[in-house]
Amino acid sequence: MSIPELLARFMPKPEEELSGGHCSRVFATRDQVLKVPFQGEELTSGFRASLLLSDHGGPRVHDADEATGAILMERILPGTKLADAALPDHAKTKIFAELRRHIAALPTPGMMPLADFCPGGPDHEEHGFLHGDLHPENILLGPQGWVIIDPKGLVGEPCFEAIAWLRNPIGRPERIDLLAARLDQLHAEFGWSPKRMLDWAIADQLADDPAPTYLHALSSYLKTT
Repeated sequence: MSIPELLARFMPKPEEELSGGHCSRVFATRDQVLKVPFQGEELTSGFRASLLLSDHGGPRVHDADEATGAILMERILPGTKLADAALPDHAKTKIFAELRRHIAALPTPGMMPLADFCPGGPDHEEHGFLHGDLHPENILLGPQGWVIIDPKGLVGEPCFEAIAWLRNPIGRPERIDLLAARLDQLHAEFGWSPKRMLDWAIADQLADDPAPTYLHALSSYLKTT
């Protein structure tokens, strides 16, 4: 089904097109959002994860089309990104931790195995639901609190959830002191090993960037501990 056909079905009179990232186009009215993915896991496991999150910390889903991955959802307002909130970093990481706990026990049938999403990652036996991209720009402020958007919909080792948090906002978490504080806080919150988080960070970045700045900062921190 084409985008004009999806708009005719779900949102005949969109008022604007929002930024949709690398995998989707997003159309909006004052109180609704239509997300139309065109590539990647958002067409499959991300679609199913969005339906799960409708009752567990994500936008309320009004209608959906599994064949295309299109989802009509409530629009989160005011929609302030956690990345832009006037909060210290440790408070933002605490919000991340609370949201992570809230979704940790969601069912995993239909989710993408982490080994498929991140080939070359370390072997692991522990498995659970993963958002897969839980960073400060995918957490928005709504009327009742913070809301999670744009899940990848993965199943795998829980500490992989830290990776998107550590590397985002892109370009900012490069200072060793900031990353050290995040690693220490996540270890205190969940017991996740800093070395294990670094192993996943390296595996996650190999395809895109063999030496991102934040990995150098992480490695430098671990050498001093």
